[in-house]
Amino acid sequence: MKKIKSLTEKRLIIPAKLNGKDANFLIDTGATVGLISDSIRKKYGLIVGRKFPGSLVGAGGSFSAYYCNTPATLEDKTLTQFLLADISPVTESIKKETGIEIHGIISLPQMEFVGMQIDANDHLIILE
Repeated sequence: MKKIKSLTEKRLIIPAKLNGKDANFLIDTGATVGLISDSIRKKYGLIVGRKFPGSLVGAGGSFSAYYCNTPATLEDKTLTQFLLADISPVTESIKKETGIEIHGIISLPQMEFVGMQIDANDHLIILE
């Protein structure tokens, strides 16, 4: 069992890897899909798939997305099924609040898939 301390006590933000490069992800138990910021697509060499049918609605309003065929790595776990989208309203808000730039959002289904648990009292992410 691995324990990962959040980078801040204001939000659950954890370090991970995208194509071997450091990235920060917000843990969002209310999110039904994982998202990666479109603004880092070139820098991280992300593989963009076909357009996601329809649109998504989140804190930043309604937006379109593309399938992202690049997984993220958290310790020895692989997180898949991300969508690539303009999540700048969220990333800017998080950076203003915490001083930390996030590159993506990990959703509840992704957490369940890799056996991730949250210890909110100690700001820890626990991996089975």
